[in-house]
Amino acid sequence: MATVTKLKNKDGTYSYKISVSLGYNEHTGKRMRETTTFRPTPTLNAKQQEKEVEDFVRSFESRVKNGKYFEGEKVSFYEFVLKWLDYAKQNLEPSTLTSYANYLDKQLIPRFGHMKLADIKPLHLLEFYQYLQTDGARADGKKGGYSNQTIKKCHAVMSSILSAAYKWELIDSNPCDKVSPPKKHEKTRNRCFTMEQTELFLQALDREYSYEHSPHIRNLPNGEQIVIKGYTEKKKIALQYKVFFYIALFSGCRREEIINIKWSKISFENCTVLIDSAVGVSSKGAYEKSTKNKGSNRLISLPANVIDLLKEYLEEWRYTRAKLGELWKGDDYIFIQDTGKRMDISTPSHVFCDLIAKYNSEVSEEYRLPNITLHGLRHTHASLLIAANTDVKTVSARLGHSSPNTTLQVYSHAFRKADEKAADIIGNMFNKAVPTDE
Repeated sequence: MATVTKLKNKDGTYSYKISVSLGYNEHTGKRMRETTTFRPTPTLNAKQQEKEVEDFVRSFESRVKNGKYFEGEKVSFYEFVLKWLDYAKQNLEPSTLTSYANYLDKQLIPRFGHMKLADIKPLHLLEFYQYLQTDGARADGKKGGYSNQTIKKCHAVMSSILSAAYKWELIDSNPCDKVSPPKKHEKTRNRCFTMEQTELFLQALDREYSYEHSPHIRNLPNGEQIVIKGYTEKKKIALQYKVFFYIALFSGCRREEIINIKWSKISFENCTVLIDSAVGVSSKGAYEKSTKNKGSNRLISLPANVIDLLKEYLEEWRYTRAKLGELWKGDDYIFIQDTGKRMDISTPSHVFCDLIAKYNSEVSEEYRLPNITLHGLRHTHASLLIAANTDVKTVSARLGHSSPNTTLQVYSHAFRKADEKAADIIGNMFNKAVPTDE
């Protein structure tokens, strides 16, 4: 028979300590017990809570006596996460671990940290995902709920952790397997440029843009101040960013791969670039890591226009290094900061978005570009190749996917369009009037 003790919590609610006797240890003679604490749902009325407690006690006692009791009924989600992190540090990339920790700190632990592992049910997860969509749910205080993508990532992190708890036999199943993040209607966004838009983008990289500089005061080394009048400056995008965007567009490489390219990986003679590493970001800063998968290590052919641009930029890069002299802090990285250090991983994305905004502000509506992300240049590369009837194996190899199946899944829409175009072509070959005997 289970022993139940009612406990009053600090917030005025009640919890129940349940203890089930398992007899005596035949070697030590000590009484054996399994104990857990149960907190009924606060939103239920007194009678409903009483029934919930009775049902839990009955279930707990049955599982203990039948050998189906799991330690997850003793361990809280927060306590388990601390143990899981020790395992994760040995098995996850630092950048992945940093991302997981962010979701744990901001969303998952505040919601589930106090709950016992075995108490987390599919319904709790569904309610949590719905809450994340509501106004006021964001940890940063911004209006509106989280994006569908963020909710999916929360689900992925939660599932990974509870999957480990299941494998380690702390719970009898992973509740994440029984739910999916709620779908939320979001405004569709262009993922890539069309052929015509790509041509406009390349032209945008060669345009001069007007920049307004407001009047300001400059402090001189001798303590004097001078007033700088406002002025307008016209200039093009820096050459190294133009080179970066060309490589992204004409190679299909990922941002973290391009950032880590060194001059030694470029073959001007063979017109190729070797991708065999990438940049990751952890709580300790940027670091060099291996590529995403085995297929991501690849030798990519570059068109002549990209090679010519690289040669032009190499002269500028060498001049910058020579000018800095002993102040040079870098290595052999192509894309650099003012000191020669490897470019910050977030810089190209900011420059790309600013460029699109600046271009759109200076042209008529018919020539404006959609606000795609920097990653959209990779999608553009793939889509243009598919539209040109490039076989899936070649597209997959250039993108560095683990297999052609991944490419087919990611770009199924583009392949379907190419297939429809092929059907039209073959149909039109024979869509001529058949001559008659008249």
